[in-house]
Amino acid sequence: MANGFYHTEVIDIVTSVTGGSKCRMHFQLTTESMTGGGLTTITYTITNFLDSNCLIFYLTVDEHLFPFDPGIAPGGIGTIKFSRNGASVPAIGNVYMECGGLEFEFGSLCTAVLKGDCGNPSE
Repeated sequence: MANGFYHTEVIDIVTSVTGGSKCRMHFQLTTESMTGGGLTTITYTITNFLDSNCLIFYLTVDEHLFPFDPGIAPGGIGTIKFSRNGASVPAIGNVYMECGGLEFEFGSLCTAVLKGDCGNPSE
């Protein structure tokens, strides 16, 4: 029997700094987790919408760092997918981006992470 988790968080913020340009951060983080046959597969998908003018560099979830090299440009999609033994549990994610020479971190995004005896990852 399979168990799953699916959740999407959307951020759409415009900010400007005195003497600087306006930054529009418009992205979504979708988390899918499916457990079956003793393995859990988690997929993190970040969509950086075309109207954004920021570059997304990495995602952290429960102290795990997932980099996007060279970054997710506006209109781009980044995906991280892996399978391991264990089960997924709710977690908090953070997205790090650069816009107009400034760096931003968005935290408290609802996601999931693997817990338990994970063993070796399977891509």
